[in-house]
Amino acid sequence: MPPSYSLEGQFTKWKLPVCPRVLGLTPAAAYVVERRIREVAGQVGAPLDRRDPCPPNIRVFVTTEPQETLDAIAAQEILLFEGSPLRELKLRYPVQSWYLGYITDFWGNRQIDVDCYLEPPNSCGRTVSLGNRLRTGVKPEITIATILVDAAAIKGMTLGSLGDYLALMALAKTP
Repeated sequence: MPPSYSLEGQFTKWKLPVCPRVLGLTPAAAYVVERRIREVAGQVGAPLDRRDPCPPNIRVFVTTEPQETLDAIAAQEILLFEGSPLRELKLRYPVQSWYLGYITDFWGNRQIDVDCYLEPPNSCGRTVSLGNRLRTGVKPEITIATILVDAAAIKGMTLGSLGDYLALMALAKTP
């Protein structure tokens, strides 16, 4: 599990209640996978949105055309990929995730958590830490996870295994 892009050694977690939505599976299969993501979220202490329906902030797309689906999502909702450089919007793995998150500094100022190392110098905002070696004073959080799944890659996989794998991808900022 990698740290937040802009904070060396600091791990990102969910602070908003999570609400998974799985698209591209049958309704019964989607329900099982969504329920498993919720169960794992509860086990790891992530907050849960218990409303039914709830606005999804974990969206899983199971598709036979993952790159085309990714391109369509990015064309409509580019903000979802603000934390990743545009050149990263290529599917390289059968299951791949992107995260939109924020960092909150010591004074409560929030900014999008972006990979400043890949951008021109001084393009990212500054955060005020006022921390020490044990605590930085800066808090990263995930607010939206977008996961694309190549349907061919999950053939023969049980819904339980798929749910566990997608829970890991949704709840931890994975490479």
